[in-house]
Amino acid sequence: MKKLFLLIALTGFIFSGCNPDCCNRSVIWADKDSIAFPEEGGDENVAITCSLCWKVIEAPVWVTVEPEQGCGSMVINIVAEPNNSSAFREGKIVLLADNGDQTTIVVTQDRLFLFPDLITVLLLA
Repeated sequence: MKKLFLLIALTGFIFSGCNPDCCNRSVIWADKDSIAFPEEGGDENVAITCSLCWKVIEAPVWVTVEPEQGCGSMVINIVAEPNNSSAFREGKIVLLADNGDQTTIVVTQDRLFLFPDLITVLLLA
């Protein structure tokens, strides 16, 4: 009888483990939480870990993400276009899992450094 009780108790402990619906753990995350691109642009791979399907719900217009959606864990490629302006760029990429969990990757990009035209400088001096 004691063995039967012990077997039932152990079975209960084994099957009462945590699942994503009851825990405060996110089911989606990225291996990088920020990426800094140079002014000429570039690309960066980011590993996404997720136990569900997910999709990109927000990204700056100067960035492309491939693939934009998927199921399970995979590597995404983030590509930044060249920044031909004198303004520093900053934005975020937000990925949403099917259960509502999100992860965010902050992306920044250096500005184009413009040398003042020597003739303009001399004329204004």
